Amino acid sequence: MRVVTRRVYPLIAALTLFAVAPLSARSFAEAVADAPSTGTEPVADPSAVVRAGHARFTVLTQELIRMEWAEDDRFEDHPSFIFLNRKLPVPQFTKKLSGNNVTIDTGKLKLVYRHSPDANGFTASNLAITLQLDGKAVTWSP
Repeated sequence: MRVVTRRVYPLIAALTLFAVAPLSARSFAEAVADAPSTGTEPVADPSAVVRAGHARFTVLTQELIRMEWAEDDRFEDHPSFIFLNRKLPVPQFTKKLSGNNVTIDTGKLKLVYRHSPDANGFTASNLAITLQLDGKAVTWSP
């Protein structure tokens, strides 16, 4: 029997949001308020999505990146408690693909993911997110 692994890390992303939100001149609530009111639209704009192997990253705001890992590459696009509508204006960010490394930089968060064919989710050895907290760089890993 084959076990399909599907992991979503909304709690980590939400915690990152709350750690960074006070540093932002524009609040999370203001960013969401500017979003078009279309009700429930759980599928994000494709230009906000970065794929790398079995991982999918969706840049929702400068302070919030949705991180998903699915062994079968079938990702969930259902509304969540935090985001009923993911069809938001795409925030400014850069992505850099270099070999097996993917870097996403929003100006508030810098995510580095090293994907490999034998990976089984996000780990401290393949994912790190750096942000500024009280003027100091802080790096989080699962």
